Amino acid sequence: MTKGKKRSATKILVTSLIIICFVYFLFNFYSIKTNSSPAWTPGGHNNNLFYPRPSSVLIKKPALELIWTSSYIPLNRRGEYTTRAQHLSTFNNSGSIFLAVLRGGVTMFNEFGEMLFQNRARDGAFGTVAELEGEGLWSVVAFADSSICIFNSKGMIQRKLLIPNRVDQIFAADLDNDGKYELLTSEREKIPSSDVFKRVDWDKRTIKCYNAVTFERKWEFRTATIPFVDAVEDINNDGYKEIVCGTHSLENSISYGDMIDSNRTYIFLLDHLGNRIWMRTYVATFGRMRTSVADLDNDGTWEIIVSGNSWLKNWGFVNVLRATDGKILYSFPDKGALDYSITEHGIADLDGDGIKEIVCSSVGKKGSFFVLNNRCQPTGKEYRVTPASMNYDYIHCRLAVLNDIDGDGKIEIIGSSIVEKIIANDPRFMYSQYNEQQFVILSSECNEKLKTQLGGEIIVSDLIPGGGNEIIILGEEVSVYKLKEEEY
Repeated sequence: MTKGKKRSATKILVTSLIIICFVYFLFNFYSIKTNSSPAWTPGGHNNNLFYPRPSSVLIKKPALELIWTSSYIPLNRRGEYTTRAQHLSTFNNSGSIFLAVLRGGVTMFNEFGEMLFQNRARDGAFGTVAELEGEGLWSVVAFADSSICIFNSKGMIQRKLLIPNRVDQIFAADLDNDGKYELLTSEREKIPSSDVFKRVDWDKRTIKCYNAVTFERKWEFRTATIPFVDAVEDINNDGYKEIVCGTHSLENSISYGDMIDSNRTYIFLLDHLGNRIWMRTYVATFGRMRTSVADLDNDGTWEIIVSGNSWLKNWGFVNVLRATDGKILYSFPDKGALDYSITEHGIADLDGDGIKEIVCSSVGKKGSFFVLNNRCQPTGKEYRVTPASMNYDYIHCRLAVLNDIDGDGKIEIIGSSIVEKIIANDPRFMYSQYNEQQFVILSSECNEKLKTQLGGEIIVSDLIPGGGNEIIILGEEVSVYKLKEEEY
């Protein structure tokens, strides 16, 4: 072979290697962006507050580093005390990661903090994200200004449905496994009230099911207390998803069928056509029920986990129910109720033994994060918040996310706490002052790993693909943090 031919062959070989390496890089980069970034939808999967992707960067002594922060995000005009709305979601469209903020309207950011669009709403907004169009394309489903609006990632409103009623929640799911999504809403219809202290009363309370494409109403289920869809799952293994609902009592004695909004709150299971399979009644004043679905003991059958909360902060419990019929399998405490309320619960396998634990946060004269086993028995793992000042009435702790945020192979408990001092207490009006807002990361043993003065709504997501997960906090603005090694 001549010298010229050797050089030509060498050039071809080198060029081929460069092309192969470049294609390999692009493939892996695209794979990282598309496959390693699961979406965060309100409540996580099945309302378990669990984010499955572990951080791939080990942080031994964590500290927070601010990556970017946004400008001011408008507040919702009406309170969120009944909506239990989460206003942050992340999703992946065609390899691009998006952060949707559904508060004061709909605001969309890319992974670098650039605002892509903002659609402000007069009364605010809340909702969720879902793959309504299929093929990995996500949409934002928001309730804003008396309408359900479906946005694409470019901020264009694709569909809009006027809702004359008050809407407290939107949940998106493919109930009948036909590849097409349904929208479930919790709605209240208004009637005039003779009570001078109330502008309106709220009479008819329903869960309604709409076709997500045509907005055709498929069915409705009426209740006495305010219903919320917490999770959907194929409980009966029949190929269709059942709907797990909790309720919130306003104590205004509205009744319907075998339900009444007076010292009662409920959970119930609906089939995909809106028929009630079973219902369980709890006796509580201003009770709020929160439910989630998990296979706690890894035996192939579903359990429903229920936690009780009261607006009075003096009543609470945790139950594990058999999902098919609502029978109580395990309870904490064994009898009666607690003298404090459970604000949130999450489900994850904290110790890697294949059996899931129940992580709870509480509000009361004492506030804490604690862990129960799959049979609702206390494990002894607890983190109590100690206020700097003793001049307080309640300590609010709120579990936000369960995730391996520091890459150590174990699940961390991420949440926040705040101290409440009541400054005016009236049967109709109560005013409180809130202080000592804290953000905490705890180990699976409930030992403190990080504590700092931050507050707001918290989620964890692989917003910037690869490496460690990001912590996203919504206060007056959106702030995105990552963990770094503490500097000495």
